[in-house]
Amino acid sequence: MALAGVLLVSVPSGQTEAQWRESATTTVTGPRSDVFEMSSTASGPQVDLTNLSRRQSADLDVRSTRVTRVDAGDTNDLLARASLVYTSGQGACGGTTQSTYWAARSAGQITAGTTYTRPQGAVAGATLAPGAGRVLCPTLSLPYPATAAGERDTYLAHAGRSVDITTVVRQTSKPPATWASTQRTTTTRVSVGTPAPTSPAGTSPCRSEPSGGQGSGSVGRLAFGWPLASASTTTPTPAMAGGWEVLVRPVSGSWKSLATLDASARLSNPLLGSKLGPVGSTYELVLRGYPFAGDHARYVESDWLVRATNDSAGHNDRFVCTGVIPNPDQGQVNLP
Repeated sequence: MALAGVLLVSVPSGQTEAQWRESATTTVTGPRSDVFEMSSTASGPQVDLTNLSRRQSADLDVRSTRVTRVDAGDTNDLLARASLVYTSGQGACGGTTQSTYWAARSAGQITAGTTYTRPQGAVAGATLAPGAGRVLCPTLSLPYPATAAGERDTYLAHAGRSVDITTVVRQTSKPPATWASTQRTTTTRVSVGTPAPTSPAGTSPCRSEPSGGQGSGSVGRLAFGWPLASASTTTPTPAMAGGWEVLVRPVSGSWKSLATLDASARLSNPLLGSKLGPVGSTYELVLRGYPFAGDHARYVESDWLVRATNDSAGHNDRFVCTGVIPNPDQGQVNLP
């Protein structure tokens, strides 16, 4: 590595400028300075790397990796199912220019908070030219097919979960030189999304049905699809460890709990006694799902609000649907 230098010349004490002769002056061009360093910046789920040297190529050298849960107390089995592979290339993560750099951990081998060191040695093709950049992608994979059914199963099992992947990386010089840059530590976050509960395929989320001889009026029935409109079966939803909750409020009023459903409840047609109050009073109903047990501060809310009114004098548990409107607060709330 070339080093910048300043040549200092001492002059004996007491000498004057007179001893310098104009004909002896000249300009000398010394060695140019260079650095052997790397920059490392997280951008979404990828790490952007740049070789700061102007003249020297370098090998990408990932030193170690560590995966931690964003919610340390969560017991979801995402990490037990996941594998971790690093890819590298010139294009975006997931693109055709990416190639495998390091198969860090296979499924079932990741323990939260444990540091795993990469066996040292250059990886073919993972070279940074002088001044050039490269993209490094820590890729967490789950054992579900890349199909609509695989997407559905991923959400059912792991929606709302996030992990941080901490990567320690540097660059090393090409042989026979043995230089290495300063190590850089970069953290990227990988999250499984949480779709909003939606209307079931082909029908409204609110239906009024005959009360079956239990007094005049109708019994209200809410229906929803999650994570997809077509997913309205009895499939368990371990991702919603805190269960489901229906909330009710007067129009423009405050929400209060109306009914709760556990995480394995049927994903459609929960029958509700709505307790909407006096005849003619209009209320709104909404559905929330809670990924974390015992935690109602973080949730996903339905993309609909149901409006309903009591149609039975003397019965506070009867309602008819009067409309369905978009929920302006739909989607994730306080989820990482």
